[in-house]
Amino acid sequence: MNINLLPEKFIKNKALEFIIVMLIASIIIFTVLYSIIFIFFNSRSNQVVMQQQVAKIEGIKLKKNIDNLEKSQFLELQSHIQILKDEQTLAAPIMDYFERKMDELNLKIINYRIVMLGDSEKISSNVKVGADGTQLLETILFRVQGKTSFHNISMVKPELEKIEWIYDVQPIKMTNEVDKIISEFEVRVVK
Repeated sequence: MNINLLPEKFIKNKALEFIIVMLIASIIIFTVLYSIIFIFFNSRSNQVVMQQQVAKIEGIKLKKNIDNLEKSQFLELQSHIQILKDEQTLAAPIMDYFERKMDELNLKIINYRIVMLGDSEKISSNVKVGADGTQLLETILFRVQGKTSFHNISMVKPELEKIEWIYDVQPIKMTNEVDKIISEFEVRVVK
């Protein structure tokens, strides 16, 4: 006896084919997604590398510019220091002479300052000139301290003006404190 349990119309089982198609589709989707992600991150890493290279190049240029500026400022500073040293070596014997004169008058020099020409003044005239046309050096300001006697401080101007290389001496201000008198003078020296 022959019993047919299959229906009259046979439906073939397509589960295996469905699984294979889904597996192929998922592999294709995964490959496409992986490729897109790889390309995206690869381009981003290339951009970051380019930005780093540009930053390094800018850093090198900036460092070179800074080095050049430092060298130029160093040279300017050296020339300025040399000028100050020249002025200082010129001022040292002058101030030693002033110190001896003040000792004779029983006065003490507290401090002194050489008034340098500003840049705009140096450009307009490199040489200071007195009222009679005498060439002058930088102005020297100095402060002296004495006892309560005005006599010795009043002698500073005539004593210093006796020196042939001093153009003029001008008292600027005088402060009378309890146990001392402090006076400031401006001295212009002939070149």
